[in-house]
Formats: sequence, C-alpha cells, structure tokens
Amino acid sequence: MTDHVKNTCRPGAGSSCCRYLVAGPQGFECAKHTVHKQTLDFRVAQGTMNAQGDNCPGFFPNESIEKLNGNKDGNTEAEGD
Repeated sequence: MTDHVKNTCRPGAGSSCCRYLVAGPQGFECAKHTVHKQTLDFRVAQGTMNAQGDNCPGFFPNESIEKLNGNKDGNTEAEGD
C-alpha cells in the first residue's frame, strides 16, 4: 500500500475513507474522474455508503493504478524513496 493510499485515501477509516477509492483487477484505483463518480456521490448523499471522504483532487484513470499501487517496477512510494 502506498503512502498516498494509507494517509490520504485512508482505507479502513470508516466515514473518513475516500469514497472514490475502489479495488480493480490491478489493485487500488481512483474513481473520482470516471463514470462512477456520480453514483458514488449519490450514494454518499443518500447515506448508503460508509466511506464518505473526498480527500484529494483525485487521479485520472491512466495514472490511478501506478500512483495508488506503486511505480511500474512494483515498488511502493516508501520502498522507492
């Protein structure tokens, strides 16, 4: 898990967890700039989601997997420093 996921997206932090953090076939992904944003926002407004955070500007789909799971070599941000 990258530092960004742990400290900004905050999985497992209840309502503070970012609503746009989703799991995909390659690991964590950001759904903020996808077709799923409207549905996630609606579900938060309706109170049907535990994760309610909107914790950062988000990542676009083509950068999401690398930024949230580590670099192209598979190193996380902490390991790559």
